[in-house]
Amino acid sequence: MAKKQSRKSRSQMREEKRQQRVRLWMGIFVISIMVLSVISFAFVFYGMPGPGGGPDGLDYRIDNNQLFVQTRTGEVPFYSWPDSEAPLPREAVSLIQNAQSVIVLFDPEDEENIMLLDLVRWELSQYMQIPVGAAVTNETTAYPYDVGSCDIATQQTPVLYFAPGNEGVSVEDACITISAQQEGIILQRDQILYSYFDLR
Repeated sequence: MAKKQSRKSRSQMREEKRQQRVRLWMGIFVISIMVLSVISFAFVFYGMPGPGGGPDGLDYRIDNNQLFVQTRTGEVPFYSWPDSEAPLPREAVSLIQNAQSVIVLFDPEDEENIMLLDLVRWELSQYMQIPVGAAVTNETTAYPYDVGSCDIATQQTPVLYFAPGNEGVSVEDACITISAQQEGIILQRDQILYSYFDLR
């Protein structure tokens, strides 16, 4: 009987030690996660430069997870940093910076991206200090704009053609073709405005 109890107590002791080890490792794991979280927090918030100290001296603030950048015409909201996406080709930047107006050309039947394209057109018209027109690649009752193509582009009025696909940005004559989907459209919107305000 005494042997049975001692065996029992030994097995209980082993089990208790095993549970202590598990608790110790779990504690170390949780503490590690907490320490890494604090370090990440410090990098994100304290490591971020203040106004005038952002990328390339960018004057910005962040409010409700929205980036606001000070430009020559006032504060403009952005969804990404200037270096979040490859810069536009030099020819595109030159066209945008020297334009007297721009035309946003898009496919009105691009159902997957049409809401983002509407948003981008509206925002470009709000923040660029030049007229922003619109044209569609094919006729539709939903968008009563002129049907156009890259052929309507001029040096004074370049075309920003948002084409379906993910091929990036190309320039032919005065037509800037932006092949992007979903969030890529928003990132390219930012690149257009960074180029326009010469913040790249």
